[in-house]
Formats: sequence, structure tokens, C-alpha cells
Amino acid sequence: MVMSAPTGRRRQKGTHLESFEDWYEREHARMVATLLLATGDIELASDGVDEACARALARWPRVSAMAAPTGWAYRVALNHARRVARRRRMERIFLRRVQPPPNCPPLPGRYGPWSPSYPHGNDRS
Repeated sequence: MVMSAPTGRRRQKGTHLESFEDWYEREHARMVATLLLATGDIELASDGVDEACARALARWPRVSAMAAPTGWAYRVALNHARRVARRRRMERIFLRRVQPPPNCPPLPGRYGPWSPSYPHGNDRS
């Protein structure tokens, strides 16, 4: 027998106390709020929890039998949020480094600070 963490009820290993839908309704908002505290970004927190819940649904028979399904989902959400934040940070660093060479015409269809049609904030007329 395994003690379930939040309720203290005993259950047989491998049995399910509740449906995914019940668990999701009870835990989703709380996990988003907790992850928001950890990340400081509501979009990142919400995306991380949504990803964790999607993974939990795909593995619900195994996840629901765990001692703390919410702890598992929170860890998945936090790992996902960290991956996304790390990827965003690396993209920003890369984009700061990658600039077109000076005095080169922009590529067709490209628009940016190097483009003559880009609004530079001062009137050059």
C-alpha cells in the first residue's frame, strides 16, 4: 500500500483515485500560479503547465498511480519552462550577434534596422 501525499488516503499501488479531468480541474490553476512564482512569466508558466498536463494525460495510468502526480507534473512543467527560457535567451544572444555586414543591400523581402525603408525615429528628409 502507498500513502497518497495530498489526502493521506491509502490506495493499492497501480490503482487510480481519480480521473484525469478531476485532477486537472483541481490542480491546473494552482500549478500555473506556482510556476508563475518560479518563472515570473505568465506565458511561460501557462505553457509549461499545459505541456505537463498533456504529457500527464498521455501517461495517466502510470502518472495517477504515482505517490504525487502533481509533483511529477510540476517538475515536467518547470523543466519545460526552463528549456523554453534557455532557448529564448540563446535566440536573443544569437540575434544580437547576427547583423548584416555594413553597406550591404538588404535581401529581398527582409525588413529591419539595416533596411532603408525602416523607420529610424528621425526624419532624414
